[in-house]
Formats: sequence, C-alpha cells, structure tokens
Amino acid sequence: MDGGHRFGPGGKADFRSSATSIAPPAPVLFQRELPEAWRWVCILPPGRSVSGAQEDGIFATHCPMPLDEVRELAHLVLMRAMPAVVEVDVAALGAALTRMQDLGFKRVEVDLQPPHVRGLMRVLVESGAAGAGMSSFGPLVFGLCRKRDADDVRTAGEEYLRARGVKFDSFLSATDYGGSRIEAN
Repeated sequence: MDGGHRFGPGGKADFRSSATSIAPPAPVLFQRELPEAWRWVCILPPGRSVSGAQEDGIFATHCPMPLDEVRELAHLVLMRAMPAVVEVDVAALGAALTRMQDLGFKRVEVDLQPPHVRGLMRVLVESGAAGAGMSSFGPLVFGLCRKRDADDVRTAGEEYLRARGVKFDSFLSATDYGGSRIEAN
C-alpha cells in the first residue's frame, strides 16, 4: 500500500495521472504477504479504456475528491483493510475492498464502465467472494475469495456475462510477489 503523492516541491504539481506525471513513485507504507489459501478471481469483460490526455482530463474534472470520501477511504484502509491483512481475515478485507469501489476516485473509474462491470462485481460477492472490485480504470474485475470457493465464484461471474452476451477472459491467481519474469529458452 502506498502513501499517495505529495503535492508541491518534490511532488506532484497537479492532479494528473501517475502515468503522465513526472513525480517520483509514492512511498510504500505497508506490505504483507497474503495467505496461500486466498485466491483472486480475475475476469476481463469489454469496457472503456482510458489513458493519456483523456485520463488526465478525468483527473482534472473530478479531483480533488470530497473530503468526507477521502476520510472514509483512509479509515477503511487504516482501520479495516490493513488489520484484516495482518489478522488474516478475508471477510473483513473483502468488505473493505468492496466498499472502496463506491468512494472517491474509484467510484468515478467504476462509473465510467458499462453496467455489466458493476453487475459482475455484485455477482462475484453474491456467489461467495469476500469482496470484489475493479483494477485501476478497468475493466478487469477481481474477486477475493478462499481457494476452495474460487472455481464457483469464477463460474458465477462467467455465467453472468454469458447470459448478457458479453465476451470475456478469466483466470484464477494466487498473489504473486515476484513480479514479471522473462525466461530465456
């Protein structure tokens, strides 16, 4: 979990996307490994892609976020998500991740997507995921669940999209702490 960007000298000059800002990366404040018994259900339906000048425009239009939403998000991170990771409480972490989808800039990102994206998040939770959300601007949707529930959660998400005639890709993943790797043959 990073601490966000500082504004002013040595930091960001405006609310531009990190992808187009020249500010250094935000500092890492918290990092813990997640249990092997947890899985990420990842489903990629079609949706709106946003980058570059369009992304900067969205930031300029919607930032800064209302202080009450910033406060709630900070509380969710500090008082629910981080303790849930330390206490290995998938239900509490999932609930925090799900709530975050309706706050601050994440709400803006989710609202830019077609309705099947928000519907898919709802279906993943209803089918057994501890929580669900969308990666960055999306449209990749993830569900956090126990390993034993992962196949059922994935199937429910896939059936939801098939019933609406929406094409998708999907996969299950454990948390990978090694990052990208290139292997030579």
